[in-house]
Parts: sequence; C-alpha cells; structure tokens
Amino acid sequence: MSTHDLTPSEPTLSEPTMPDAVTTPDAVTTPDALTVPIAPVVPVVPAMSAAPQDAPAPVATTATTPTPTAPAPVAPARLRVGTVVWGLVLALIGIGVAAIGAGAALDVQAALIVLLVVAGTALLVGAIVTTRRNSRT
Repeated sequence: MSTHDLTPSEPTLSEPTMPDAVTTPDAVTTPDALTVPIAPVVPVVPAMSAAPQDAPAPVATTATTPTPTAPAPVAPARLRVGTVVWGLVLALIGIGVAAIGAGAALDVQAALIVLLVVAGTALLVGAIVTTRRNSRT
C-alpha cells in the first residue's frame, strides 16, 4: 500500500494529527505534534555497596571454626648456598666487566675458567655442609 492510495482522511506519518480533547495533566500537547505523555524520569544508578572496594570482605566466624591458641614456631630464614654462590659469580662478572671497561688487561678465558671452578666447588661444599647439618637435627 503506498501513500498515494490513501484517502485524505487517513493520517500518514508525515502529517501529525491532534486529538480532539486532551485534558489529562500527564500529557503535553503541542500545536504541531502528537500528544506526548510525560513519564517520570528515574535515573538508573548502579548499585553501590556499603563497604569500599579496597576493604577486605568480612569473615564470618562460626562455632566450627577452630581458633588457634598459639602461633606455630617459625624457623629462622637461612641463606641458601646456591643463592650466595651465584650472587658472588654475578658480582665477580660485573667487577671484571668494569675492569675491562676501565682499561685493565684481563685474560677473559682464564678468568671464566677460574670463576666456574671456584663456583662449582663452592656449590658442592655448600651442599655437603647443608646435608650434614640437616641430618644431625
């Protein structure tokens, strides 16, 4: 059905019509538009929690939750032999690079061989000492 087939008494989308009598206070009538109902505007606000986002969630305590009487004894932290040896290896490599950069004559191959022999020996001795110490306790 096209708009040319319509009779003049039928409204079209391009021709707004006015209702005969609109007296309700919930509607607004303009001279060139249709009756527009006025609905209350309710803003949509996301739900906010009472607790801040950074605060930890409260923990519920029940009768079945055991309460610790005394904290468990914590063994003092010991240095690990491997960590100490590899830290020394890196420090000695850094000192060697700085010495070469400063102009010192250094046989790099011999220095690396000596460094690896000393580091390997330190790792082996440290592992043996740690094993003997742990076996006595």
